[in-house]
Amino acid sequence: FSCSSDNRCLHAFPNRSYSDLTEFLSWGVTGKARQDGDSIIIPTRTGIDKLCLDGDLQFSQQLGLGWRNSPTALNGEYWIGDESGTLWHVSANQSVNSYSIGEGKIRHQPLIIDDDNLLIHLQLPSESELKSLDTTTGELTTVAKLGSSPAMPEIMNQYVITADASYVSLIDCLENCHMVNQVPFRSNGE
Repeated sequence: FSCSSDNRCLHAFPNRSYSDLTEFLSWGVTGKARQDGDSIIIPTRTGIDKLCLDGDLQFSQQLGLGWRNSPTALNGEYWIGDESGTLWHVSANQSVNSYSIGEGKIRHQPLIIDDDNLLIHLQLPSESELKSLDTTTGELTTVAKLGSSPAMPEIMNQYVITADASYVSLIDCLENCHMVNQVPFRSNGE
């Protein structure tokens, strides 16, 4: 399964091939589609589409304007950020809630820290912030202030590793996420 920035998504199925054209607005799909059980979640330029594995559209949800944003599936519900610093939540019944994470851009997939918490990397004009959202209470906590031009954070067991124009950073999320170490480094997340 793959999508391209010209908005063409190709689905390979055992007995046929399916092509779906999502809405094109300046550019198309720039985030990574993901499989969630028997569905595929496609990040469109303006929201998400949910398709069955046979290619039938289950729903299309209009959200904020996104770029390089990929959805996160958590307990049958979907989370995705946008260019305005809004984290969108689409529940199993397709109702939508939004959380203002800050005056920046959410260009990376939210990371699942445990059953109820997401880690969001907010890109700001001259720095970035790593934030934790408790999806049950809606409580938002700043974990760390980091450098500009953040790369996609990676999670390995209890640790999150991220890089930016200033550092490679190691965050421990065993209980509450906190900075463990930073090493000077130059990366370009763009």
